[in-house]
Amino acid sequence: MTTENNTPMAKPSSDRTCTRMSRRQFNSFLYDLYGCKGKNDVAADAVYEAEDFYVEVFTASPAGLMIAVHHGFRGFNYQIVDVMRPATDVAVEKVAA
Repeated sequence: MTTENNTPMAKPSSDRTCTRMSRRQFNSFLYDLYGCKGKNDVAADAVYEAEDFYVEVFTASPAGLMIAVHHGFRGFNYQIVDVMRPATDVAVEKVAA
């Protein structure tokens, strides 16, 4: 899949700490992550808005802490999402400490 400017989109991955995807991919990612069986009714724990982007924070997702930045720049109209999560090994080290 590519964006409107022909930039290749990364596929969502459970082992990466930052993934860029389309809004549609992000919706599918949440649907699969939360095991939705019908309508995707997943809601962020917190939402922060700015002029060119908004941020969703999922504090207790099945994948742990997850932050999604929805970009609204250069005519994308929030169709690009950067999903960030702590690295798995870092999260495990903090729990063990």
